[in-house]
Formats: sequence, C-alpha cells, structure tokens
Amino acid sequence: MNTLWTERDLAIVETLTTRIRMMTLEQLVRVWWPKANNNGASKRRLRKLTEAGMIEQRIVNVSCHQTPDEPRFHWLPGGVPPNADDIVGRRADSPASVSMHVVNATKLAANLFGSTVYDLPELHRRRHETALAFVYTHFAATRPRDAERWNLTSDADVSADAWLVDSEQRPQLAIKLVSAMTPEHIVKAHERFASTSIPYELW
Repeated sequence: MNTLWTERDLAIVETLTTRIRMMTLEQLVRVWWPKANNNGASKRRLRKLTEAGMIEQRIVNVSCHQTPDEPRFHWLPGGVPPNADDIVGRRADSPASVSMHVVNATKLAANLFGSTVYDLPELHRRRHETALAFVYTHFAATRPRDAERWNLTSDADVSADAWLVDSEQRPQLAIKLVSAMTPEHIVKAHERFASTSIPYELW
C-alpha cells in the first residue's frame, strides 16, 4: 500500500484480515468514525479502499443477536465453572433476518498482511461473524487495549471464536459466543479451556 493510505485505512484492512472476518458499515463507523455526524466521510474512505481492491462491500440478509454490553461469564483458572443452563436461559431469541451493509477484506489485502482471512463468510457463518463483530466493536469502544490484542488465530489447542494474545501471539484470553451453544456445549468448552488454564469470556 502506498503513502496515500491513512493510518485509519491501514487499521481497517488489518482488522478485516486478522481480527474480524466481516463487519457492518454501522460497526465500522462506531470504531473508526465515532464522532461523525453522518456516514459521508466513512463511505468515501471505504469507497477508496474498495476501488483499490482492499475490501468488498455488499448488502446481505443476516439474522444476528445484539450481544450484551459485558460478558455473560468470565472464568479465571481456579474459578467455579459456568452455570450453563442459566446462561442459555438468559439468551435472547433469534431475531429475524435484516438487510445489512457489510464489509470484508479481499485476498489481496490478506496477502499484504500475511493472513488467510478474506472474502465474505459462508452463508451459515454470517450471523455468527456479525455477532462476533459486535463484541469486537464493544471492545474497541470500552477496552481499546484489549481490542489491539484481539486475534482470530492462536497456537492454543482449544477452540475459541477469537483470542486476546500477547506480543508473541501467545493466548491470554479466549472469547467465545454462546448464541448457538447448548448447555452441553458450554460445559465441554469450559472443560477444554480449564484443561489448558486459559482464561475465557462467554458472550
């Protein structure tokens, strides 16, 4: 990328290739134009990135949970396990699909950042990825230092939707969505994380 790109442009592309697979226009604006009175500036910059082949924009139908403003459960090594039935019982019903303006990175962008994350997620994954982007957006607004450590991949042997990593990419905290999990899934996830003593948050 040449010197015409702003730090914000680079941050958007890096995020879409290393932290989040897909974001809505509303989410992007909340993270990178939080004080904007309209979407004019954001649309112009995103159009520039689109024309350069860095991102793709489209309108898709997505059914997505609005995630809570804090984790449903936060576990530290030595702590008590989650009450899986209670967590699932407090989960909101699945909303109807709505049209959303979404943005994702291209293969060219992924190559520039040494990533394999690009293209629009498959149809059955879009609800999940948009919900995960809600959590990342919340981190960016309320936990910016943690948002900078957010990564989609880790060398850990347990499954998570995202990780907070240290400077050497070692996992420090696992992020897991519960929107499609059963109580049994939550129990098994806890057992996997506990077996490696990795702290985690359920959202």
